[in-house]
Amino acid sequence: SETNATVTALRGDIKELRRENESLHNELNEIRVILEEQEEASNALPPTSSIGFDDVTTTTNSSALIPNGYHGLNWDNVELNHRSRLPGAGYEYGIVSGDFAAFNADGEPCSISSATPFSVAG
Repeated sequence: SETNATVTALRGDIKELRRENESLHNELNEIRVILEEQEEASNALPPTSSIGFDDVTTTTNSSALIPNGYHGLNWDNVELNHRSRLPGAGYEYGIVSGDFAAFNADGEPCSISSATPFSVAG
């Protein structure tokens, strides 16, 4: 009968809604775990500090790639120039303190990343 068909259809709808609810519940739990991990990581961040590059091993007349792990960050294609190398080329304007300027090597894309959240000011 028509009533039995309606009841059967409604039962099917209820089953589907329960599956969707369970899926949403699982996604919500995954988001909670991610947020908790991010909160733990942000609580572990050191206080604000500057990176001056003066402790990177290079000479005054050469450039050097910044090694991965330097100050706990991943450096990809970021190079240093000493202020006395290539005078007048503009690198001296990128020096905030110390003797080195960081730049993208050969004008190619570069990146600085970390599993721990960080920000760049300036």
